[in-house]
Amino acid sequence: MNYDDRLLKKLKAFFVTAHKNKFNEITEAIVSGEIARAHRLVHSLKSNAGMIGMRELQRAASDVEKALKDGVNHTTDELMSALQFALAATLDELAGEAA
Repeated sequence: MNYDDRLLKKLKAFFVTAHKNKFNEITEAIVSGEIARAHRLVHSLKSNAGMIGMRELQRAASDVEKALKDGVNHTTDELMSALQFALAATLDELAGEAA
């Protein structure tokens, strides 16, 4: 295993730890009216997903990020469900790789 492979493995492990509750954090921020916070959380999720090559999650997060632009919540149940599903699938995949 070369340096890049080891680094990617560490990034993926960190991703699982850092984002296992991220969907709940995002939805709680939205429900609380903290749209700017929700936007920051989903932006970070999008960026981190891109860093480890999880494109489906990156796209779903990008869609939600756009729906939270300018401090206004334009999310839909469909967008949030897609984000929740993509995050869960990513976490399951990464947990399987670590096993």
